[in-house]
Amino acid sequence: MRPFVAAVVLVTFFSLSPGMARAQAATCDPAHVALARDYVIRGEDAARAAAAWSRTLDAGGAITWTATLYDVEARSSFVIAFDRQAIRVYRSGVLDGSFDCIDPAAPFEAAVPWSDVDEIRSGNWVLWIKFRTPVRVASDRGRQKTVRELKVNLHGQTGDLTFHYNLGWFGELHNLRGIAVGPTDYQRRIQHMLATTFDAGGRIALSQKGRGAGW
Repeated sequence: MRPFVAAVVLVTFFSLSPGMARAQAATCDPAHVALARDYVIRGEDAARAAAAWSRTLDAGGAITWTATLYDVEARSSFVIAFDRQAIRVYRSGVLDGSFDCIDPAAPFEAAVPWSDVDEIRSGNWVLWIKFRTPVRVASDRGRQKTVRELKVNLHGQTGDLTFHYNLGWFGELHNLRGIAVGPTDYQRRIQHMLATTFDAGGRIALSQKGRGAGW
C-alpha cells in the first residue's frame, strides 16, 4: 500500500489547452500556502497538510513548487504545477518572481496529462517523471529541449555534505574531500503523495534509486 504523506499546497488554476490557463472560481490564500509548504519540507503534520491539499485540489487549484529541470536548463528556474488533470511547467520569468498564487492568464511551457504519465522515479536529488508524448520546454535563458521525462528538483529541502580527511602528525589535513547525499526521504514523500493523489488505480510505476553520493 502506498503511504499517504503531506505535500506543498499552492492554489492556482489552469486548463488543459496549451499556452494559457483558464480562470476558475476559487481563491488563493498565501498564508495557507506557506504553512503547507513548511509541512512537506520538514516532513511533519501530514494530516493537516493533506487536508489543505484536498481542499485546494477539490476547488480546482494546483500544487506548485519552484524547480530546477536539469535536462532542460540547470541554470534557470521553473515552476511546476500539479492539478487534477495535468502537470504544467512554467518559466519563472513569466511569473515575475511570484508563484504562490499564479495569475490564471500566465502562459505555461508544457502540460502533461496524468493519463500520459508512465513512471515516477525518486532519487537523492531529483524526481524523474516519465511520460509517453514528448513536450518542448524553453528556459528563461533561451534554451529549448524536447523531453519525454522531467528530471526535476522541487526546491525546499537540501541534502547533507560530509567532509572526510586524513589527519597528519602535526594536525594538518590531507586528502580533504566532500561527499554529498541528497534529501532522499523528501523525494520519496513527494513521489508517494503524487501517486496517492493522482493515480488511485496504481497505473503509474514507482521506483527508487538507492541512497548515496550523486544521482
